[in-house]
Amino acid sequence: FRQNEIEKGRVQQLQKKLDQKRATLDWGIPLEQFPVIHWDDFIADSKNGKALVAIAGVIHNVTDFIKDHPGGKALISSAIGKDATAIFNGGVYNHSNAAHNLLSTMRVGILRGGCEVEIWKRARFENEDVTYMNNSAGQHLVRAGA
Repeated sequence: FRQNEIEKGRVQQLQKKLDQKRATLDWGIPLEQFPVIHWDDFIADSKNGKALVAIAGVIHNVTDFIKDHPGGKALISSAIGKDATAIFNGGVYNHSNAAHNLLSTMRVGILRGGCEVEIWKRARFENEDVTYMNNSAGQHLVRAGA
């Protein structure tokens, strides 16, 4: 065999092990299972006591995290009811992979027209096929920051 083919086999075996480990972790509710929320409803809910922040088209409820935010209460509170995509992804601070993972546990909805996941939601309601990348256990792959 050529060395390239041997390396492919090694990578494939490593990927199987990673997929098995990934299957044991809680990645949160898949994006396609969240409700689609209109911008006006997002704003109204934010004004009615919910600490909601939109990042990359996904709405997050940060209520329980405000007191623990490393950047302070004031900074995270200033993003409530707003699209904080630029702030979260380098405008104020370029958050780590761990921060992306933590944020994924706070998801509550998809912002209508917010990003590509809108296509997933529309396809689900129209009973269309949507292609997802799956691991060897058949679970949708989730990449931080993607």
